[in-house]
Amino acid sequence: MLLPLVWLCSCASKPEQKESYKGIDPRISAPQTLEFLGETYNAGYSAYDKDKCIVEYFRAGEGQKTWKKLLSLRLNPKGMDSRQLVDKMQESVTAGGASAVRSFKGKTTDEYGIEFTMMSRKAVELDVFRFMNRPNGTGTISFQYAEKIPADELRKVGEAKLPEYYGGIRSKVVKALEEAPMPKIMLVPSIDHYK
Repeated sequence: MLLPLVWLCSCASKPEQKESYKGIDPRISAPQTLEFLGETYNAGYSAYDKDKCIVEYFRAGEGQKTWKKLLSLRLNPKGMDSRQLVDKMQESVTAGGASAVRSFKGKTTDEYGIEFTMMSRKAVELDVFRFMNRPNGTGTISFQYAEKIPADELRKVGEAKLPEYYGGIRSKVVKALEEAPMPKIMLVPSIDHYK
């Protein structure tokens, strides 16, 4: 639901995009698997254009259309720094109907994050992003966690306990994302690059 919005926020123009639905395209250098909160996520989708890229990671048995939890890495080597990107994203998701929008400062001077929820009849989607300025140039690297919490599950918790239940999930994810080492992602220059 939200991934096109985030791709748009990190890509100023509509690129001529190359996609792979079978993992990581050879032009992208990123981990094949990521571990997060005791679960393993495997690269299942990637896309790149001239200088930006994204890799999405899914748990076993899940994919781009069936995920309940996902991780993603994005590289945007030009444009906004991490703070500017969080500010723009906060403005966009708030205008798009997100709730519980909160931005936060990371542990280093060049890291910022944002968390928010998107609601539908079937689920509440929790999204948490951590942005870091690229250490060797302009632009940002981002690390995202998203989880769809089914409405039926939330109803079972009960309205009285819902803030505590949801708050527990949210705080655990934000803390883990802040503490996790930022995975590396980059575009591999093509042969044409050297001509």
